[in-house]
Parts: sequence; C-alpha cells; structure tokens
Amino acid sequence: MKPEQPFLGPVGRCIYCGATDVQLGKEHTLPRCLGGGGTLVLQKASCHPCGAITSRFERHVSRELLSAVRAREKLPTKHKDKRPTQLSLSVQKGKAQEIINVPIEVYPALVPLLLFSPPAHIDNRPYEKGIDVVGWTLSGPPIQEVRDKLNINGFTVTVTFNGVDLARFIAKIAYGFAIRSFGPSIIDDAYVRPAILNQIDNVGRWVGCVGQQPPPKTSNLHEIKLSVRNGDIYVYVRLFAKYKTPEYLVITGRAP
Repeated sequence: MKPEQPFLGPVGRCIYCGATDVQLGKEHTLPRCLGGGGTLVLQKASCHPCGAITSRFERHVSRELLSAVRAREKLPTKHKDKRPTQLSLSVQKGKAQEIINVPIEVYPALVPLLLFSPPAHIDNRPYEKGIDVVGWTLSGPPIQEVRDKLNINGFTVTVTFNGVDLARFIAKIAYGFAIRSFGPSIIDDAYVRPAILNQIDNVGRWVGCVGQQPPPKTSNLHEIKLSVRNGDIYVYVRLFAKYKTPEYLVITGRAP
C-alpha cells in the first residue's frame, strides 16, 4: 500500500516533540545541504529546540562524510561564496608523499558510508542499543580515473565516522518522507522519534540495511521509496545513489 497523494499542507505541530504552542519552522525532508526543497519541505513542522538537536548530527554527516561530494555536485550551501573550488589531497607520486590542491571537478569526491545489520525489529533478534556496523563502503568515481587525471600512484582520504549519527540522519529523512506521504496523523505512532532526538538509544531497532548492497545502478542523485508491510511504514533511503551507494531501510512507525 502507498499513499495516493503527498501531504502538502502545514503540519501545525513539531513532528519530533509534538509541541503546538511554540513557533514552528519548516523542516526539509531531504536536508537542504543535499538538495532537498520544493514539495519535500514540511511547513510549520519543527520547533527551535528540536531543530537544534537534529542540526547537530546533520552537521556531522554533511561536513565530515559528504562535504567533498556536496561540493562536486554543487549542492546548496548557506555560504555560496565559500564553496571550495579546490581541495587539498594527500597523494603518492612515485615514492614521495605530498599534499596537493586539486580542482573540485577532478577531486576524488568519494562517498564514505557504513553498512548496518538489518533493523532488529524485522527479526526480533537480541538487541540492546546503538547500531550494528557490519562494514563500510567508499563509492564514487573510479579510482584509476582519478589516478590517471592527477598522474599519481595513489591518494589517501581520511574521514571520521559516528555510526549512530549517520543512522539518526537516515532516520530523520525517512520520518519526514513518511509524514509527507501520509500526513501528520502518523506522528504519535512513529517508532523513530525518540531515536532521532536521542531520547532512547535504540536507532538500530528501526534502521539498517537489507538485501543486495549496493542495489542496481541508477542515474538518480538520491532515491527515497516507501511501502507498507504488516501495518508498518518501510522507507528506503539511498543517498548519492548514482555513485552505487548502499540503501538503508527505516521502519518509521505505524501506517494510518
């Protein structure tokens, strides 16, 4: 089952804490830093305190993991004048290791992501807290193509991962997409709300990976899909899908 039409009106309550008697701002289902806008924006949907909480893990993911590919794709930023035109890269030329500045069009804009176990809710396996990391991926332009363009033997890229922050980031996207699809009636029956706000450390119960990883190649920059199974809303999120990235499943809550 899928909703026939997306919900486009103002939500009128914070989708995270449920507050109605406060000033409410818009909420990007797909973060603005990833190109989200238009009908993917929920109006009057987030209070300032909850927005501050979600902004913290969004900054970690967008800056630590996705900054290079965001620059290469020229995705929105609050400071367009500060968007980098080149980035430094540690490379190996022959036997020498050196730091060079590389134009963003050539820079190896790799997408580092983690692979998770399936959501614990699916198989009711023993689960305590956090997120189960079972691997990682580094997607992007072919490595040999980068070597040839820069005339180097190799290069080194260093990133910092916080698995729970990445899982909460994915959960937030899925939750917003579910509300856009079904409307605010699902808010009170949403499983992922406490995990997004870090009130309960159980994001691995609702977020994970399933099936073939990565899924088949696509030309879409991002992909978000939704279905309903046994009354639960399943949302599949794939960021920078055209680079053959993994797909995440988020069981967001009960369908109306």
